[in-house]
Amino acid sequence: MKYLPFERIIYRTNLSQQEIIKRLSDFVEPKKFSFGRNYIKDYEGSVDTDSFDISRVINYRNSFLPQIYGTIQKNNDRTEIQVTMSLNGFVFLFTIAWCLMASSFLLY
Repeated sequence: MKYLPFERIIYRTNLSQQEIIKRLSDFVEPKKFSFGRNYIKDYEGSVDTDSFDISRVINYRNSFLPQIYGTIQKNNDRTEIQVTMSLNGFVFLFTIAWCLMASSFLLY
């Protein structure tokens, strides 16, 4: 059982680093800060030459949606993609505070 909402995955592929960046970029659009957001792609965020920081685009509010960070590195004849998925920092702290308060009420 996992107690922390955190996941680290490593993928290895024969694709080149440029091909991985291109494929990721096909699904990610730059982050928008407007109220009338109209997205075409499935994810928003940034994709750089060796890293990415993305989150899923949804049409409703969900604070527990994971942030997806990753790095892309050439490793011998293969390319390695290290992916980290975690909660937004504020949501994580709020959840810990809420659990601590709830457990303190149970003890008294």
